Amino acid sequence: MLGDPFDRVRLKLTSYWESSGTWPGFIQALCRSLSPEFPRSDETSSTASRSVILPGLCCQAAGGNPIWADDVTAAWYLLYIANHLMDSVEDQDEPDAWWANSGPGAALGVATGLFFSATHVLNGLQDSPFTRHAAASIIEDFSQSFMHMAGGQYRDLTHPQLTLDQYWEVSTAKSGVFFALACRCGARLASDDPQLLAAYGSFGQQVGTLVQIRDDLQDLQPPQDAELPVWGRKMSHSLATVYALEVLPHEQRERLLKYLAVVPFDLQAVENALGLIDQSGAGLYFLVEMERHRNLGLAALERTSGQPLAIETLASFLNDLCKK
Repeated sequence: MLGDPFDRVRLKLTSYWESSGTWPGFIQALCRSLSPEFPRSDETSSTASRSVILPGLCCQAAGGNPIWADDVTAAWYLLYIANHLMDSVEDQDEPDAWWANSGPGAALGVATGLFFSATHVLNGLQDSPFTRHAAASIIEDFSQSFMHMAGGQYRDLTHPQLTLDQYWEVSTAKSGVFFALACRCGARLASDDPQLLAAYGSFGQQVGTLVQIRDDLQDLQPPQDAELPVWGRKMSHSLATVYALEVLPHEQRERLLKYLAVVPFDLQAVENALGLIDQSGAGLYFLVEMERHRNLGLAALERTSGQPLAIETLASFLNDLCKK
């Protein structure tokens, strides 16, 4: 990558917000919303921050200049943060520090600002001689992908208990579609070959699926008493629970459902539920699925025949997601 994509994107966003004429307090809130998830590349190696390099790397791998992808990167990451805020409010998660006192209404207001900012940044693709050839198709791709994601989130929120097949459908519609978008649109700036773009999209989908699996693994960590209600809601739709309910014998399945019903209020029920989930073999299932999606992602990269250094970096990103 040429230079630091974090710095380039930060400069672009700050310049836009300061020139927009909006209330300075709102600009401050927009900036604060990015800070937990948008650190400098030399400050963290978290999955969230590293994801920013995906559009530029895919552009480079497809034969382009990674800087061409800065607008795609900025729009995609703004939507990443906006979606995080929306999910936090909808799932009644613990608030981020910056909106803990101001409440969920403030979080939704900032999410709205981030959505509009992403639209503005995407429209900027039409102004550059390096990106205008792909602007219309990328803007349409963003629009369609986010409709799929919104549908996946709605399905997740309105189904009290998912089957294993439904879990994978929802996971693909949410995280898989989102990361596929980043990789496909980055590559689109350098190529319009449908098969090539499909390969980069497939790679991104596997990345997104692995991100979702890792998030679900974190849900297996026993919570503190104060976190029980939030943990209970997440646990009922986690991969471990869905898998256990699919494979456990009837009597154990009924016991697990009974424990899950009282998990938000009972730490002993948490321990009992985790014990049954462990008995189901969910841990091994996690490992098998992570390896399967890693191999699918690597196979997709091979189909791109892309620029070796960029492909190597993308492969390492995928491999790192499978490390404990």
